Amino acid sequence: MAEQAIRFAANLRLAGKWAMPDPCRGVIVFSHPHPLYGGNKDNNVVRLGCHALNALGWATLRYDFRGAGQSTGEHDGGVGEQDDLLQAILEARQRGAAALPLFLVGYSFGSYVTWAALDRVENVAGVALISPPFGFAEIAYAPRPTLTFPVLAIAGERDDFCPATMFRDAAPKLAPQIAVEVVPGVDHFWMGREKELAGKLGEWLREKSPIQTA
Repeated sequence: MAEQAIRFAANLRLAGKWAMPDPCRGVIVFSHPHPLYGGNKDNNVVRLGCHALNALGWATLRYDFRGAGQSTGEHDGGVGEQDDLLQAILEARQRGAAALPLFLVGYSFGSYVTWAALDRVENVAGVALISPPFGFAEIAYAPRPTLTFPVLAIAGERDDFCPATMFRDAAPKLAPQIAVEVVPGVDHFWMGREKELAGKLGEWLREKSPIQTA
């Protein structure tokens, strides 16, 4: 379905793409990889993932962090980007998704921003972390033993930014009810495997959504 280009946030002009099918299973706010390495809302995993999820009945908002893509501002090392995520969530809810289950999905750096911001987000139905870069010393994922919603962590077995052995060791420690999956033959960038990833994500979302449809 067609996405709508939007601008939001009062202090910055954040750029996003919004799509909401009818009927709608729920809403997903999808955060992109590291801006200093070319990451933005048009990244292959983010863009194609949102398109696939729209086809499965999910509303999606993909957006550019401050200083990335078409958004104003400057990169803030994952701190101010948490505010950007909160603004994106507010925007999605104001666009008619307030009564729908909210899932947060982050890819690479976006997974870190998503995880770090969770203390400031209410009424989350679930979180998916795609290729979390555990191998980056400057990025730390704090364990959250009291989380009550489902969490998915998924990465490729050939990921240089998060080696499979490190991923298998670190991911289960993040939350008590986390599902962990390593996908054979995939590196950090998922080139040519985006459809497969979206399918796995869509199945997990379907299983975990509080709104069950046929």
